[in-house]
Amino acid sequence: MKRIVSLFLLLSQTYLFAQGKLPIGDTLKYDILFNGRKAGYSWLCQTGPRQYASYQEYNDRGRGPKLLTTFKASPQGIVTFLDVEGNNYMKGKVAETYELLNGVARWENTAEKQQVSVTRPAIYLSTEADAPYLPWALLASPEKKIDLLPAGQSSIRLLKEHILKNGKNAYLYSITGLGFDPSLLWLDENQMSLGSFSDSFNEVREDVRDDVGDLYQIQKEEMDGYYSKLTSQLVSKSRTGIAFHNVNVFDSERGKVLPARTVLIRDGKIQDVGDASLKLPKGYTIIEGKGKTLLPGLWDMHTHYGGGSEGLLNIACGITNIRDMGNSLSLLELQQQIDNGEVIGPRIVYRSGIIDGDGPYTVPLGISVSNLEEGLRAIRKYDSLGYQQIKLYSSIKPEWVKPMADETHRLGLRVAGHIPSHMTATQAINAGYNEITHANMLFLNFYGDTVDTRSMRRFTLVGEKAASLDFESQEFKDFVKLFQDKHISIDPTLGVFEGMFTSSPSKPSLGYSKIMSRLPATMQRNASWGALTPPPGQEETYRNAMKAMQKLVKKFYDAGILIVSGTDDLAGFILHRELELYAEAGIPTTEVLKTATYNAAKLCDKLDVLGTITKGKIADVILIDGDPVRNISDIRRVSLVVKDGNLYDPKKLLEAISVKYFE
Repeated sequence: MKRIVSLFLLLSQTYLFAQGKLPIGDTLKYDILFNGRKAGYSWLCQTGPRQYASYQEYNDRGRGPKLLTTFKASPQGIVTFLDVEGNNYMKGKVAETYELLNGVARWENTAEKQQVSVTRPAIYLSTEADAPYLPWALLASPEKKIDLLPAGQSSIRLLKEHILKNGKNAYLYSITGLGFDPSLLWLDENQMSLGSFSDSFNEVREDVRDDVGDLYQIQKEEMDGYYSKLTSQLVSKSRTGIAFHNVNVFDSERGKVLPARTVLIRDGKIQDVGDASLKLPKGYTIIEGKGKTLLPGLWDMHTHYGGGSEGLLNIACGITNIRDMGNSLSLLELQQQIDNGEVIGPRIVYRSGIIDGDGPYTVPLGISVSNLEEGLRAIRKYDSLGYQQIKLYSSIKPEWVKPMADETHRLGLRVAGHIPSHMTATQAINAGYNEITHANMLFLNFYGDTVDTRSMRRFTLVGEKAASLDFESQEFKDFVKLFQDKHISIDPTLGVFEGMFTSSPSKPSLGYSKIMSRLPATMQRNASWGALTPPPGQEETYRNAMKAMQKLVKKFYDAGILIVSGTDDLAGFILHRELELYAEAGIPTTEVLKTATYNAAKLCDKLDVLGTITKGKIADVILIDGDPVRNISDIRRVSLVVKDGNLYDPKKLLEAISVKYFE
């Protein structure tokens, strides 16, 4: 999803450049802001008749692109030449070319080398750079639609007009066909881009800085209305009750399957659970469960929830509860919308208030602080807002950790997160951490406290060295015992590392390969977006690093450490892959399923109302067309979801965001 978001940062940079209405040599300039702080910039200018250049550069915790794009376009906005050079978000080299000549389109990039005959107008989309010519071509089209290369179709429509503070008009457009969500973009009265706006990541044209809040609010209201309408179409309610008949029930507490059960649901609660002799009440909606498995709703314990299509993806994939691991304060509004039934989404059960130190690698979410006292005030603010956990990040000074952890514990909250730079996991645990986030942070423990883990080095060092870790060494055994003694949990997020360490531009990770054919056409080309580029000759070393991560998680499971499953990646589908990776590591499937049900509810202190299929608890259950205890991959086959007693058809939810149902 991050690649799709990036695609729109410069998507609409101008409609009229190709018509020559921007004087040659003049430049439109944009600031890229994270949480109001400048993180980079972009520009676009016309360099000659129907010839253009654009540039984008920003720093996101050591990651971020530096891309120079040059292109030519016809008066109708059809790009005829494109060249992209530089590095992508993950610092991989970019060299991409495209040419349309005599009805033949040819392009080459790190993943593709193709040529096709073009018989009607079509727009090529780069795999790395943005497409400032796309809105122009769409608006010039009589039907406001255009084919995309190599596949797909996009359309545009006007949503709203707005008067800027300078008295000029602005126009909000919606573009579809590029991802799960419609993409909204603002153009001025000359059809030039005003930027891209959100609550934390903004690209702002220099002359509309004072309008950002208004433009974002209008845009947000449009998207809220769009998903509110979908909600009214996609949620089914039982007027009486629901009865699952003759279904196998997964007992998540004991880790076993109970065959041929009847489960009754009424008024959003589990009314009863019994065997085949349990009477089916008259008038209930009866769902036959023979050959299927009923599980408690799944939990994703590592999200940065953004609403919209994420809500539909989560529910369609059986995820009814999430833990948010760091966000803007707009999360509180999202939570309220879900709880009120205004939009479809998982229950945000647990919120982590993210805190980072000021500096060049500050995380673009949450609260940044420049001294310890500011850190303590941030903790108190999150506590006053009802957060349950504090997440510390990489730029926190090591000497702040203990007093910040002490204050967090004094208020009754947990401490989790990244290990601050120039600190080890052992030191962080001894200073008060309750949980370590991400498996790479566990490996970094063995490379000392001199490593600057704010940068990309927190990934590349693990890629280079993880496979050589001696799991039988006393150092490793002492590390595991520390977790045992202090009851520390882990949130490994193996799925995101599989993408980093095992995929390449021409070959996505297994986790994405399993779902690629189900995704929108334009998203299939970006399935390897998060891949690292190993140094020459170290490709196998990086792949073995992923195997070492799985082995480490198995070692922690064997030691009785509490493991919770989370993604920090594509909503829904990557949690399924996370569970598969645990099973591949040798963890029994019953225990794997517990990480996303019982264990999660236990850590979040919600076992009294969630986490098991038990009489009196909240009616969050999912029906699997298969048996994930015998075959963990059956967890992908979600055929029905019940959340708060409401019924959701996963097929309809996925169709609403252009995703194919499982076969």
